Amino acid sequence: MHKVNDRTDLIKRIQEADKILVGIGDDFEMIEYLKNSETYQSVCNEIADAECQWVMPYVNAFFLKDNASIKKAYINLNKLIEGKDYFIISACMNGILQEAGLCKQRIVEPCGSYKMVQKESTDGLHVLPVEPNLLTELDNCIDKKSDWKKLDKSVAFNCLYTDPYSEVGYQEQWQAYTKWLQGTLNQNLCILELGSSMMFASVLRFRFEKIVSLNKKANLIRVNKRLYQLPEQISDKGIAVSENAVEFMAELAKV
Repeated sequence: MHKVNDRTDLIKRIQEADKILVGIGDDFEMIEYLKNSETYQSVCNEIADAECQWVMPYVNAFFLKDNASIKKAYINLNKLIEGKDYFIISACMNGILQEAGLCKQRIVEPCGSYKMVQKESTDGLHVLPVEPNLLTELDNCIDKKSDWKKLDKSVAFNCLYTDPYSEVGYQEQWQAYTKWLQGTLNQNLCILELGSSMMFASVLRFRFEKIVSLNKKANLIRVNKRLYQLPEQISDKGIAVSENAVEFMAELAKV
């Protein structure tokens, strides 16, 4: 393993790869940034009081919509892997990834987002695309034109904030991901892991480490401010970048 600040080696590895697996971690939720907003904190308190935490993916996206760093990070990611055979697995729920111009058929979000809802009906639980009028209603709640407590309790975003969370919403894309992953064995695979903590380590960090250990041609680029270390058994097959992943990607330029 070598720890780098120079982007040249990192970009070269991605350019030379036959296949690229990208892991989007919770750095891209930007919770620390959101917590600096008094308005956001006030809205979160209202949501907790109304016991409707399922709205959080959209609320987070609402307060991030003008953030230049996350927009630039996704723009640079798009440029970096453009024209490559890639797949993206994201643990983020704010839905911003789906609006970044990347191929939606090459993205899986196992934690869900606000793009889908799960709705109770007489014949069971259904997972459906979100309707614009629901998002408008949430906008009104954020702007204090409506009350969180009046939201329809039969519907909720299909995400981990919802209990119980129906995994039906991402299963089709998960199958596409696993099929794609099977085709990476003995291929020059570059894994770009961006800001993944231990929260979803079984989906991102640990799974990626196992893939690299099994594939002799695979390498791992891990970008994380604090948890950048690679395990000893794959340390010679990776790059460690001790930076916040959003800031790193926002500043990344092709060389």
